[in-house]
Amino acid sequence: MSRFSFAAPWTRHFDWLLLAAVLTLSLVGLTSIYSVDLSRGEGLNFFSTQTLALVIALAGLLVAGALHITWYESGARFLYLGAIILLAGVLIFGETIRGTTGWFRLGTFSFQPAELSKAAVVIFLAWRIERQGRQFGRLQFVAGATY
Repeated sequence: MSRFSFAAPWTRHFDWLLLAAVLTLSLVGLTSIYSVDLSRGEGLNFFSTQTLALVIALAGLLVAGALHITWYESGARFLYLGAIILLAGVLIFGETIRGTTGWFRLGTFSFQPAELSKAAVVIFLAWRIERQGRQFGRLQFVAGATY
């Protein structure tokens, strides 16, 4: 096997078809944004911002795919707690952008903690279900009585 082969252990189980679909949809979206920016005649502000966001998201996807499952298992509770803290913080320190008070602004960068919270909830629920089994009807599962 060549040393330049792309056969790292995490790539064996990577869903390349899903990545191709995401890239295709992202490129269609970028094309639409490019078209709108050109029609406005004010430069490519939205296109460059969305292109940067796509590059950051793809880098995050590769990092998330390369992490071992034990990282997610050990960090699930902390991610969930961090998400709750961010959501509570946005109620107090959040800024209103385009009519929504749900943003944090750090200089020129702004983000919605709700978007990070979605991933944290998925990881936390996956951890809970793996740990307790599919006992959705039990009060202990719903209340989270056993950690």
